[in-house]
Amino acid sequence: MVVLTCLSGPDTVSCLSFSNKLLARGFENGSIHLSPPNNCTFLTVLSPSSEPCTAIAFAGDDSDVFYSSYGGNIVFWDLRNYETPVNVWKVSVDEINCIDVDIQDECLATADDVGVVSLVSSLTGEVTRVFQDHDNICSAVRFRPFWQDQLISCGLDCRLVVRDWKAIGHRCRTLEMADLVDPRRYVSLLDTYLNEGEAPCRRRGNRKTGWGTASFLIASSLTPEEVRQMMATRALGPGFPFNPPMIHSLGCDESGDYVAVGLGNGTVEVFQGDRNLRHVKSLLGHRRSVAALLPIGNSHLLSGGDDCCFFLWEMSCGGVGQRFVHSEKIGALAGRELSRIFVADNTSDVKVMDLTCA
Repeated sequence: MVVLTCLSGPDTVSCLSFSNKLLARGFENGSIHLSPPNNCTFLTVLSPSSEPCTAIAFAGDDSDVFYSSYGGNIVFWDLRNYETPVNVWKVSVDEINCIDVDIQDECLATADDVGVVSLVSSLTGEVTRVFQDHDNICSAVRFRPFWQDQLISCGLDCRLVVRDWKAIGHRCRTLEMADLVDPRRYVSLLDTYLNEGEAPCRRRGNRKTGWGTASFLIASSLTPEEVRQMMATRALGPGFPFNPPMIHSLGCDESGDYVAVGLGNGTVEVFQGDRNLRHVKSLLGHRRSVAALLPIGNSHLLSGGDDCCFFLWEMSCGGVGQRFVHSEKIGALAGRELSRIFVADNTSDVKVMDLTCA
């Protein structure tokens, strides 16, 4: 890993977004910095509010339309005339944590602090539909790529909600993270590790015991003691008071083949399937909450956490996880290529990193 450059800002970085033309950085002082991703010396500054910028999103890779949020408001920008926003819409009673854009249906989805997912017209700002499936903060929401009727959200209530947002009525499926993996599987893995003296990197569940068939992938760069401690902690189950499986981050690969969530207990859970997502893999490496996820194409997934580490996971069968140690807690990730990843932490700087270099 090599740090290529460092992009300084006026306050702590709160969010990142990336398009073919621009990198956007949102800050706690409310400002937004826009710059070409390969030449960040050319800077455009947006100042919609003095309140923290909580979410940002481009309306497509080559679009000049851009959305940001502060409090319960969405700000609609045309970047060809960036001095003033086109409009400001009040869409939530509490802080918005995430914005996603469905270009085809001219629709935005927002996730907020009261657990509400709202659908908003990307042209008029009208709230067209509201979903109240979460009992706690809704941390993220995504339109699943190539599944135009599927809207996925997650939150601090430890739930992943998959809904058909175009259906008449309310059709959704809820996946509870606390019920996802039987703690006895971790006990079995720990016993195997202690008896065999090596990490059981990929094990499938036992159909006869009903423990599920999802596999585990333990990061190859962990030490034996780290593996032992990780298995022992997770074997205590969801009733253990530290780091419950609240969902802090959500990611989908560009083809919509898989959906990944980052949990408060440090696990990254991966799901696949069509309308009925199924749990297929648990990625084990982080020791604390996974705050950010970034799919890189269909081949890799980058996760960043409060343990000041990020892991690069190979998503292919038999893939591995590689750890990179950072100096601060990681809050957001952006980029398309492993040779140029943008990392935001709990400072005012964004580090540009090359993960292909030793």
